[in-house]
Amino acid sequence: MKKYCFYLIILLFGITACNNSPNIPDVSKIPMEVEIIRLEQELEKVKTPNDIPKMARKYPTYFLDYQKRSGVPPQVMISDFYRISQSPYIDTLTQTTNQYFGDMTDVKAEFEQSFRFVKHYFPDFEPPAVFTNVTGYGNDIFVSDSLLIVGLDFFLGKNSPYQPPNVPEYILQRLQKNYIVPTSCLFLSNKYNATMGKDGTTTMLDDMIYYGKSYQFVRMTNPHVPDSVITGYTHRQTQEVQGNASFLWAHFVEKDLFYEKSHLVKNKYLGESPFTHAISSECPGRIGRWLGWQIVQSYLKNNPEVTLSELMNNANAEEIFRKSKYRPNAEK
Repeated sequence: MKKYCFYLIILLFGITACNNSPNIPDVSKIPMEVEIIRLEQELEKVKTPNDIPKMARKYPTYFLDYQKRSGVPPQVMISDFYRISQSPYIDTLTQTTNQYFGDMTDVKAEFEQSFRFVKHYFPDFEPPAVFTNVTGYGNDIFVSDSLLIVGLDFFLGKNSPYQPPNVPEYILQRLQKNYIVPTSCLFLSNKYNATMGKDGTTTMLDDMIYYGKSYQFVRMTNPHVPDSVITGYTHRQTQEVQGNASFLWAHFVEKDLFYEKSHLVKNKYLGESPFTHAISSECPGRIGRWLGWQIVQSYLKNNPEVTLSELMNNANAEEIFRKSKYRPNAEK
């Protein structure tokens, strides 16, 4: 069968996306204060190149990290930031983001609540400094141990007159305001995700479990966010893959994909793509990541004593796979 209809089971059963996070802990007593530093607004105040070093001294975390990542000399950095600050295009874009995002109290509250959950599961967690910018550097979100940067120009929504250049439609659908915090947590999960392959190489299963663990990290630190926001699928795509999990599972088993090491083959199922060509034009891309998440969720369901910290620290993908006892026709 060359094509598979992803709609049959949906029409019969009407499966919908759900939140698979029972026993959500009470984190209300965990103190958490997040300051969102609007660097794009700071750049609006720049009058001369001498104002840039003053900003660098005021926000050393941001500027030192930028210089480290870019590798540019300080004078080049000053020139770059000054040029950006004086650009009419950036000025217009900054005004657009100011109007759309306002004072960002809603995003700030989302960050604080999400970080409370991270602190609950990982007591040594210290929230990174949160900066926003509108600079056209090409990054929607960047996360390091001490820094989280949100490129607001990437999250103006699909109805904005400004759209990030060279971004395909299937990715644009998840570059929206309500994706900022969950996506930030997805990047943040990398710090805690210990899944590794043997001898520095990874199998399809290793990578599937890695992504599955990262999705679960977002789920448990953002328990009220829809599954579709975590995976980046539309609501309809979420329904379709849930309804056809048995078919997807059978494809991976029949093609003996779990222990595949070829980067080319793995990328067909794990990489960014509007759909998974190897299965069907109706199957959304990154389907291996979604299936990995189903395995991880089954693992936690069948091993309820395992904490999120223990899950993330478990580098043995085969153990998680085996103990998950995942079979889609048995999942509810």
